[in-house]
Amino acid sequence: MGYGAATIDNIIREEKPDIYIGAEDIWAFSAYWDKKWWEKVNHMIWTTLDSLPILPEAVTAAPKIKNYFVKVVQVTNQFLSDWYSDPSLNCVARITNIF
Repeated sequence: MGYGAATIDNIIREEKPDIYIGAEDIWAFSAYWDKKWWEKVNHMIWTTLDSLPILPEAVTAAPKIKNYFVKVVQVTNQFLSDWYSDPSLNCVARITNIF
């Protein structure tokens, strides 16, 4: 269970936000995209892909996140480019510049 997962449903129900913005490893948002409120609330996720273990979930989540921004760290660049031939991943924006 990711950060805030125990209370996110209550917060969304009580606060009724116009937008959900998440900035953390993709594991922090695991299965949020399967929740009833996900499609009802505008959402944006920013995550860093800095290790190979995190990559499969980030790629699987990509088609379910409308506004998805990813910083790809060098260690995963080659691996991710192999996945980029899949057209279902068009929603992933690669930000490769160092911040």
